[in-house]
Amino acid sequence: MTQPKLKITPNPTFQGEVPIGGHGEAEPLVLQITFRHMGKKAARAWLVGMEGSERPAADTLLEIVSGVQDESGVEIPASAAVFEELMDNYPQPFADIVTAWSDFLTGARQKN
Repeated sequence: MTQPKLKITPNPTFQGEVPIGGHGEAEPLVLQITFRHMGKKAARAWLVGMEGSERPAADTLLEIVSGVQDESGVEIPASAAVFEELMDNYPQPFADIVTAWSDFLTGARQKN
């Protein structure tokens, strides 16, 4: 099997599975997301800029997410309406998505 080659400048987006806590679900539900890439310095600045921000959470997520897969596996563009519905229907998807994005960028989600 051929190993993927390292790119000095990574692709602008990447795929990730995000566990979303459900109401009373024993296991988290999985949401497939297309994230926007940021370098570590930009990501840290973005996370710091979020603290105390009064921007709507749905608009904030649009800065780091470009698409989500619906329940049939079809990718749909990210939108404030999609995130507002997600946040209305599940306990803490904003935190789940931001944490997953940060973990993917820092390598915290790599398998051992």
